[in-house]
Parts: sequence; structure tokens; C-alpha cells
Amino acid sequence: MIGPSRPEQRAEGVVLRPARLTLAPPGKWLGRLAIPWALGYLLAAEWALPSLGFGSPSERPEWLRYLHVLVAVGPTAVWIAHPWLGRVLGFRWMLATLQPMARIDTDGIEFALPGEGVRRFRWEVVESLRPGRHWQEAARLTGLDGGELALVPECLVHPRPGWRTGQTLAQVVVATRPDRYRLTEANWAGVPDGFALTSSEHTEFDVGAVQRRRAAVLAGTAAALGLVGIVGIAFLWLSAQ
Repeated sequence: MIGPSRPEQRAEGVVLRPARLTLAPPGKWLGRLAIPWALGYLLAAEWALPSLGFGSPSERPEWLRYLHVLVAVGPTAVWIAHPWLGRVLGFRWMLATLQPMARIDTDGIEFALPGEGVRRFRWEVVESLRPGRHWQEAARLTGLDGGELALVPECLVHPRPGWRTGQTLAQVVVATRPDRYRLTEANWAGVPDGFALTSSEHTEFDVGAVQRRRAAVLAGTAAALGLVGIVGIAFLWLSAQ
């Protein structure tokens, strides 16, 4: 279940998939161990090669130097290329068999979650989506009684994080069922990411104000970077005089 990262409009509703593919446990461990492996191998090889009859790096055959680098950076290169290699038969172990997905239609919402399978909830039992407040913390899909229906991974709450943020899960839900839900929360960048029943006690916020705050944050960041660049150029010019 590997596909594009933008919302897909289908006859049965809107499908959201994360911008990045989800790694399986072996793929995650490969990413964690790639750098320690490279550093450890380089140190061990520099200690062991002289005892095997190979002197300094400049005295070694060219093929050995290339092989040396290839073995050191190979796991890192494989991990970086996992979005493409994961589609190749011999490297599918790197990716989760079931990739995260959310399908939203007028009747309900369906999740495909690694390790849990496919779960569907009708709108009649869904009260709100409450985003986590920490980095990559899952959001809580709650029922009418306030209980937890499901933990929604952050990669589905914000399918396209970054400067060019696309529609969030909450925005798609509210756009699909504006008669039932409204936006209630936003993240630090001002992107709406929570929803609740229109009849609930959650405080509704001004979406326009949130978007203006986001624009101000981006403009301030761009201005600060521009100022740093100008100061740097001026410093280099004065140093050259």
C-alpha cells in the first residue's frame, strides 16, 4: 500500500497517505546503526589493515580504498535510498507491509495502521481528534463518551509537514462533514490539526487568524535569514578590504 503523499479524491472519499514511507523494525534499526557502523568500521579497518600487510592509505591499491569506503557507507546509502529500494523485491524487508492510510467519506473514517490492520469508524461514534503536544506524538481519536477509539500517527495527522504543508487530516474531515465537525486546534506553525463536534464544548478558533500567524512566522524567518546573509556578505567584503 505505497502511494502518493497528496490527498486523493476518489468516488468513495478522500485518501490521505504520509509524505514518507513507514519503515519496518529492521529498516528502523538499519537507520539507527548506519552511522555507528561507518565510524566503527573505519576505526577498526585502520587498526587492522596494517597488520594484514597494507600500509598507509596512500600505499594501498585503489580497489581496496574504494571497497573500504563502500563497506563503510553502504548501510547509510541503503537507508537513505529506502523509498526507492523498498519497492525492489530484495529490499522490501525495510518497509512496513501495511503503510499508514486514512480514507474519509461522508459515512465515516477508515485507518490502515501498521501492526493494527484496517479499522473503520462511523461518524456517529466519533467526537473529536486531539493532536499530541510533543514531537511525533500520536493524536487521539475520541468517541462520544470521551474514550479513546484509536491512536492516529502524526504522519497521518500532518501528511505533508514542512514549509509547503498540504491539507491535514482535520481539514479534510471538516471539509467532508462541515455539518458535523469544526476545527478546534492548530500546531505551532498555525496549521489546523484538530477537530470536534460542532455541538461540543471545544473552543472554536479563527482559521484566518491562524493562517495569518503562520504567514507572519514564515515572513519573520525569511527576514531573519536575509538579514544574516546581508551581515555575512558585508563582513566578508570588509574583511577583504
